[in-house]
Amino acid sequence: MAVRKEVPSCYHSCAASLPVALAKAGYDFPRNTLRHSFASYHLALHHDAAKAALEIGHNTTDILFRHYRELVTPEDARDWFMINCEGISDANILPMAKVG
Repeated sequence: MAVRKEVPSCYHSCAASLPVALAKAGYDFPRNTLRHSFASYHLALHHDAAKAALEIGHNTTDILFRHYRELVTPEDARDWFMINCEGISDANILPMAKVG
């Protein structure tokens, strides 16, 4: 699978570019939205708080149970993780390198 040149090669570059791209597109995107969504859906789908905490960089499961538990159903979690870009044309994609 070929990697497009415009796509930053590491998570931190994408994480830094995403708020800029969304602001330019007129979206209000609160800080850590994707991280919090991942935690909620991962916990609902896998029912493994220790693994979810580890994946998002928490030392304990306390925060997961306090903030993320029971926010979504396992069915919603399956749907969230099935999101993909099939059928999206390149004309609808803003290259991250051109955002900043």
